[in-house]
Amino acid sequence: MDNGMTGIGRINAVDALRGFAISAILLIHSSNHFLYSGIPQSSPEWLLQMDEILKSFLYFIFEGKAYSVFALLFGFTYALQLDKRMSKGMDMKYRMMWRMLLLALFGFFNAAFFAGGDPLIFYALCMIPVIFLRHVGNKVLFGVGFFFLLQPLEWLNYAFHLFDDSYGVFYENMGNTLKTGDFVETVKMNVTDGVKGCLLWAFQTGRMSQALGLFCIGMLTYRTGFFIRDVSFYKRMTLYSLVLSVLLYIAVIAVGNIPLRMYYNLSSSVCMVNLLLWIYYKSQNAALWHYMRIYGRMSLTNFIGQSVICTFLFYPWGLHLGLVVGTFLSIVLAIMVLVVQIIFSRFWFNYHKQGPLEYLWHKLTWIE
Repeated sequence: MDNGMTGIGRINAVDALRGFAISAILLIHSSNHFLYSGIPQSSPEWLLQMDEILKSFLYFIFEGKAYSVFALLFGFTYALQLDKRMSKGMDMKYRMMWRMLLLALFGFFNAAFFAGGDPLIFYALCMIPVIFLRHVGNKVLFGVGFFFLLQPLEWLNYAFHLFDDSYGVFYENMGNTLKTGDFVETVKMNVTDGVKGCLLWAFQTGRMSQALGLFCIGMLTYRTGFFIRDVSFYKRMTLYSLVLSVLLYIAVIAVGNIPLRMYYNLSSSVCMVNLLLWIYYKSQNAALWHYMRIYGRMSLTNFIGQSVICTFLFYPWGLHLGLVVGTFLSIVLAIMVLVVQIIFSRFWFNYHKQGPLEYLWHKLTWIE
């Protein structure tokens, strides 16, 4: 395999994109109180309307897209780590499987707090078949990625109604347990029915297929040097993907087809990535990008930290703000959490090269 990228160092733009993606995920999850719904009854009408507009805006911009960017970068990082070791003569098949098992364990910890929004477990599962593609050429890798991004299972489900959205039962069980306010019972429910529901949802809605495809394309972005191109390249790609996204959005409105919506989200994700890279390479010294790079370098710690902090803020076993604050105030809280996490990340990197969970993951990966 000749990818032309052997020995590449850390790419700051990737850290910035990853920081942006998990920031967007934080905003999306906070807008619906981490799936603990509640509308403050005492809010004035104008605030309720503003909450609805803000929530719709956030979902339009980020829903189905932030996680796509996150998955793409996951595939890129895997290829980067794989290439570094394989260039030293290591095969890495079993080591990477062990690493994915560790990621699944991190996912179970995250799911204990927020089972309905954990992607780490099914990311670990989806990466296992991708590991066996580590030696294939770029054309094969693109073909496999393209196949899964076509959402074949989603089309079969749309045509033949293969699934009955049975994951809803598990989410209902989680919601009923959550309302009791018992932390221990909530954790038990989350790591049992919650994990089952999340995996079933990811499978039935095509998110697993999408993750598989994005992992493959993410590996290609590493092999082809996608993140270190000229600014003009990202400008062209932004315009092309924007036109495609508009056309797909019109088709979605006209047809109301769920697989088409996933194509729209995917195209919008491509547009978002290229737009951000275009802006980044035009203004990479700006303070915002500096903070996003710091936040993205500690992505695993900060992602799981979001679940721990925000479920404590919104859920009945914590401060129970989910029934007190609306979308606007929830976003204010989310921004405060984001700022605190960035400050912590900046402080941590003064003394360490990796975030705490990143360091633990690395050490356990290479344990003999």
